[in-house]
Amino acid sequence: ELIQNISILGTELGQKVQALSIIQRLTPEGQLKMLYKTVKRGKVKGDKAFEGVELTQEMIDHILKTYKADGTFDQNELNKAVEDVKKDIAKNMKVTTIDKVNAWRYLAMLGNPKTHIRNLVSNVAMKGTVGVKNVVARTIESVAPIKERTKTFKIASKEVKEFAEKTTLEMKDVISEDTKYSEEASIKSKRDMFKNKILNKVYEFNNELMEKEDWWFSKSAYKNSLSEYLTANGIKTTKDIEKNPQIVEKAKQYALEQSQIATFRQYSWLANKIREVESKNTATEIAVGSILPFKKTPINIAKAGLSYSPLGFTKALTYDLYQMKKGKMQAS
Repeated sequence: ELIQNISILGTELGQKVQALSIIQRLTPEGQLKMLYKTVKRGKVKGDKAFEGVELTQEMIDHILKTYKADGTFDQNELNKAVEDVKKDIAKNMKVTTIDKVNAWRYLAMLGNPKTHIRNLVSNVAMKGTVGVKNVVARTIESVAPIKERTKTFKIASKEVKEFAEKTTLEMKDVISEDTKYSEEASIKSKRDMFKNKILNKVYEFNNELMEKEDWWFSKSAYKNSLSEYLTANGIKTTKDIEKNPQIVEKAKQYALEQSQIATFRQYSWLANKIREVESKNTATEIAVGSILPFKKTPINIAKAGLSYSPLGFTKALTYDLYQMKKGKMQAS
């Protein structure tokens, strides 16, 4: 119940809740309840996209038939069935004029080859910068009296590497984009934005390409951060992983943050507030959307520029140090 409700509210509250990855492992009934609540919530909010949308018996049966005779179910089959139902729901959802205008604007901006080149170059540059930061951090953490370490020069064991690889793939949806934590956003993203099939294909292809570009970098950042955190805290075997769930969960949260920082997609309070203002009504949606079509990425690029400058170093030795002494920040 709690996980389902958090999932629906995930995007609105701007939270990076690790527990949302559990949604993918809910039972068929749990998945159905999730979809039902999502549709109901959309209607209660007055979202025009959900007007007249219902879960049909055919959709319900499609998910429930993933149960085997012995009452168990195959997770991959269930995930595929849920995706099929989400697509069917999306087909019945309305696409407003504002939705179409925004989709066209984003395609016009993000469909430019220069945008893809800049995206790749910025990610490569950030990877190099983070690499230098990690070397410095490993050096400090290896000699400083820190209880909870995040980095180490030690090589991760084969079992830890395999666990990190498996977990990265399981967490792909969460790592790829925090705005898709919400089931509502996940369903809406499957709508056909344009009646013109060719234009719609181009729109979808461009979105998928942008996601793949970020995934190449966020995947390695997550996997490496997860395995390094576990190794730094003495985790070597599968038994160690099973016996230390708290360390594993902290490692996952840390790895998620690092992967988002590496691709400028971490949570931004300012970006979230701007979105809140934008979503108040049609007038604010047009006004804010026209001036600031992108919020989080530009803000996070600016933040990264400050963090890796003398100003960031000064902040670490003043404000951050004070926060650490108050117990609000880990020394690592």
